[in-house]
Amino acid sequence: IVIHWTSQIKEVVNNNDSSADVETSGPLEEIEFWKGRAKDLLGLQEQLGQPNVQKIVNALEHSKSNYIAPFRLLTEQIVTKAAQANDNLKYLESIRGQCTDLHTIEAPQIASVLPQLINRIRLIWSFSNFYQDNEAMTGLLRKISNEIIQRFRAYIPVNEILDGNVELAISRLEEAIDCGAQWKSLYHKTLHNINRQKGRYGGLTWNIEVASVFAQMDAFVQRCKDLIEVGESQMHFVRKSAATEGQPGPIPVF
Repeated sequence: IVIHWTSQIKEVVNNNDSSADVETSGPLEEIEFWKGRAKDLLGLQEQLGQPNVQKIVNALEHSKSNYIAPFRLLTEQIVTKAAQANDNLKYLESIRGQCTDLHTIEAPQIASVLPQLINRIRLIWSFSNFYQDNEAMTGLLRKISNEIIQRFRAYIPVNEILDGNVELAISRLEEAIDCGAQWKSLYHKTLHNINRQKGRYGGLTWNIEVASVFAQMDAFVQRCKDLIEVGESQMHFVRKSAATEGQPGPIPVF
């Protein structure tokens, strides 16, 4: 029984990675991951404290079983990991409001949420032990980039470029490019402020590969620029616009 328990507990304890589907998941998924992890570990602690479990553990300790030491080590790890999960959740809850706005407000308003969001992330980094790790901070920032991309993908009417209101599609592509630029600018401004005030953070700074956070965003912005060229070509050569409703317009008279 204890061998089986050990195997099950290991699976939960070692699942410390919130970067699953990191290419598509957003910051709300990060919050929900730690909420679920805290709940799972609390449930394990409660089960391990039950009298029938203690009877089995006591019997194995009395018989000096080789299996009890690894089991004891795991139960100690559960306490440590549960404390970490609760700590992470406590800090991440401070950005739930901004992350919810990022997920629900109209795409053109996303840029207005970003300054407060990155300021709160900076506070999380300065107080939380877990998020002072560069890899964890990179994952959180990348998820914000993912969310911005997902929102603008849904907002941009790509079909309109080929068969409809080309001007509308181009204007929305320009909004996406502008939002991507503002997000990157905010990151660099925050990094500059952290470096300028290193003394406040005990000499710590964000040693983050910029490409790790913005590679997807940069590629998305470049694709938006490419689509603008396609749209302009439609207007110049196929003579499509909002007025022509997806049909070729009249040939210009020279």
